[in-house]
Amino acid sequence: VLWKFDAQYSAFFKKIKEKDIHVIFRTMHEMNGWRYPWWSNPEKFKAAWIHVWTLSRLAWLNEENILFDFSVNHRDMPTKWTPSQTAPLIQCNQSRTDCYHFEDYYPWDEFVDIVWFTFYNRWKANSNRLRLTPEQILYDPNRNTYERIKAFNKPIVIDEVATTSVRYEWNYNFEKSRREYLNHDERKDHWIHQLREFLINRPEIIAAVYFNT
Repeated sequence: VLWKFDAQYSAFFKKIKEKDIHVIFRTMHEMNGWRYPWWSNPEKFKAAWIHVWTLSRLAWLNEENILFDFSVNHRDMPTKWTPSQTAPLIQCNQSRTDCYHFEDYYPWDEFVDIVWFTFYNRWKANSNRLRLTPEQILYDPNRNTYERIKAFNKPIVIDEVATTSVRYEWNYNFEKSRREYLNHDERKDHWIHQLREFLINRPEIIAAVYFNT
């Protein structure tokens, strides 16, 4: 059975084999939320993941060439209907059974080599965010994100992390956010230092990629 993007995937895998390079492959990332068409359907997601993994093996790749990265969003936020930027969200937590969690998408150990996750501190860059330390974000008792990620027993990477460190009491406004950011850059420095301490105290995290938000 041919799937829509088989030709692109196969060409990519063939090039890896030809060049004999080493790749960490982040595909279908942040599946436990609302932005992308591969979200909000774990069974279809797992079938697609295994299909793409199989294409890599048909191109004679193995763990020496390619590591498959299961990359989750730190919050489970499925949609009430077809995923899109504007679809209404279900604010999921560990006690809810009416929404999907990132574990539901996991396509079994055989098909995953490394687990990555993303988290941001946007403060008031989004009106629903408050400033939180990395520990507060990842150990929120409603989600317990970090311990759940560790439970996969795979190498861990933070593949997107950043802060705007913008704080104020009024409703979100772009120009006010920009002025606040430019006038208080020390807040960003402070949060990055908090992130550094978080990483130092967790040697099981082997890398982190900072997005300059």
